[in-house]
Amino acid sequence: MTARVERMRPEKQEQNTIKKRVISALLALCIALVALLSSGCDMIEEFLGDVIASGMDEILTQGTDPVATDLVATIALTPEPTPDPTAPPTAAPTATNAPTATATAAAPAGFVDDYVPGYGGSVIRVNKTNPGEPLRYWRATLKDPAQVAAYDSLEETAKKHGNVAVMTRKISFEDFKPVYEKFMLDHPEIFWYNNNYHGTGHTNDIKTVEIEQKYSENQIKLMQNGIDDVTRQILFRIPDGASDFEAEQIIFEWLAANVQYDLDAPNAYTMYGALVDRRCVCEGYAEAFQYLCGKVGIPATSITGTGYNGKVTEKHKWNAAKIGGNWYLVEPTWANVNTTKRFLYLNCSGYIAATHTPKDFQLADLPSFSATAADYLSYYGLTVGNTSDEQEFDTVFMRAVAHFVPLFPTGNGSVTVLLRAPNAAAAQKYSGWIADYNASRVGELMKRLNTGYDRTYVIWGDPEILEGNIVAFKLARY
Repeated sequence: MTARVERMRPEKQEQNTIKKRVISALLALCIALVALLSSGCDMIEEFLGDVIASGMDEILTQGTDPVATDLVATIALTPEPTPDPTAPPTAAPTATNAPTATATAAAPAGFVDDYVPGYGGSVIRVNKTNPGEPLRYWRATLKDPAQVAAYDSLEETAKKHGNVAVMTRKISFEDFKPVYEKFMLDHPEIFWYNNNYHGTGHTNDIKTVEIEQKYSENQIKLMQNGIDDVTRQILFRIPDGASDFEAEQIIFEWLAANVQYDLDAPNAYTMYGALVDRRCVCEGYAEAFQYLCGKVGIPATSITGTGYNGKVTEKHKWNAAKIGGNWYLVEPTWANVNTTKRFLYLNCSGYIAATHTPKDFQLADLPSFSATAADYLSYYGLTVGNTSDEQEFDTVFMRAVAHFVPLFPTGNGSVTVLLRAPNAAAAQKYSGWIADYNASRVGELMKRLNTGYDRTYVIWGDPEILEGNIVAFKLARY
C-alpha cells in the first residue's frame, strides 16, 4: 500500500508564509513592549491610575438627576454582570474550572501591594493611608488564659495550613466551644475551615482538636486567587481620599447590587460564595463585608444570633463596623432588596437591633451601638434635630427628596423617601403632615419641588413610622 502524498498548492504556501511573517512581527512587538514596560513603569502606572480615577468618576455620577445633582450626596452603583441564576450551581473550583489570577494592574494613589494572611500569599490592594487598627475583636474578649492559648493555637495552625491544633494548656471541651466560634468570627479569610471538629484526650482536658476542611489544598489556593481578583476590583472603586464611611458604603452597595441570596449555592456559607460565585447566605455576606472592610483599614467584625425578618425568627449572621471611633451595626444580607430601605441597614444601629439578637455568650462582649453620627440618615443630613423647628423639617424634607429622587427606577414608578424625626411624637406629627399633604405645610413643599423638576411628583399612599422614629413615604412621578 502506497502512502498518498499531497502537494501544497502555491496559494496555500503563500498563506503560510504570511502567517509566519505575522507571528514574527508579533514576537518583535512583544519584545518591544517588555522593554518599554521595564523602562517606563512609573509612567505606565500614572496612566493606569488616571484611567482608574476617571472610571470611578463615571461610576459615582452614573444615574443622577441633573436638577438635583448638587443636592445629592449618595453613591449609586450599577450591578456588575452576574452568573445566570437559572444555571446549575457551580461546584468548588478544581484545577480546570477555578478562576485564574489575572495580571496585577497598577495600584491607585494611596494603595500599595500587600499580602493576605490566607493561602498562597496572593497580592491584593490595601489602603495604607488609613490602616485603622489591627482587629481580632473576639480574641480580646477572652479572659481565661487557657482559652487565649487555645485561640492562638488555632491561629498558628491555620497560618501553617494545617487542621490539627495542639492545646498547650489544659482546657475542657465546653470551654473550647466559644473559643472556636470567636476564632471563626475573627477570621473570615480562613474560609476552608468547617464548623465541625473533634478533640482527643478527656472531656475536661482535650489535647488536640482536628478541624474538618471544606476543600482540598489545591482548591483553596485556586479559590484564594479568585477572591483576590474580585477584591482588587472592588477596592479600585474606592477613590483616593475617601472617608471610612464612603469606603464602607461602596463595599456595602457592591454586595447589595451584585450578590444573590441562595440557600442552594455550592459555597453559600463562605465569602468565596459572595465574592466569586455571587450567590450565598448570610454567612457569605457578613464574612465578605468584614473581609473587605479590613482591607481598607476599617475595623469590622461579625455577630451571630437570630434575626426576625417580619415572618420568622431564624439563625443569622451580621456585622459591626467602627467608623469615626464609634461602633455601628451593619446588615448586608437584608440590604439585598430593590428599595431604598436597604440604606437603613448601613449603620442605623437602632433600626437593626430591633430585629437582631446576638448569642448569649456574645452579648456581654459587644460594644455600645448608641452612636448615630455615621449612620446613613445622619451622615447625609436626613435627620431632624429640633422638634419645634418647622423650618428644619422643611429643609430636611426637601433634602431627603433630592437625595432619593436620583434612585428612581427608569421611567415612571415610585421610590421610598426616608427621614428621621427627633422623637416618637415628632414622627407622628410629620407622618400626619405627609399623609394629608394637600392640607398641610408639605403641600407647599411639594409645589416647590415640582417647579424644580421636569416631571410631576406626588406622595403616594400612607407614610410608615419605622423603628427608631424613621418616617418612610413613597414618592411617585409621572
